[in-house]
Amino acid sequence: MEAPQSTAKLAINSTPVGAQVFIDSLFKGNTPLDVALSPGHYEVRLSLPDYYEWEAQVEIGDTDPAPLDVRMVAIN
Repeated sequence: MEAPQSTAKLAINSTPVGAQVFIDSLFKGNTPLDVALSPGHYEVRLSLPDYYEWEAQVEIGDTDPAPLDVRMVAIN
């Protein structure tokens, strides 16, 4: 019998709040958002009207990672 796969919670916050969160191009919700992820590499992208998109590669281990706090930059 296989052991259950471990997950860690990634806490994503943005300033201002309400940014759309995409993980590996899949929409997960709006900030603030807690996402349970299996260990591995992920591409995280945040999108908010009138702000530049933000994206980064993150690596998730077996324990809960530090919160991801993103300050969105206004286009104008």
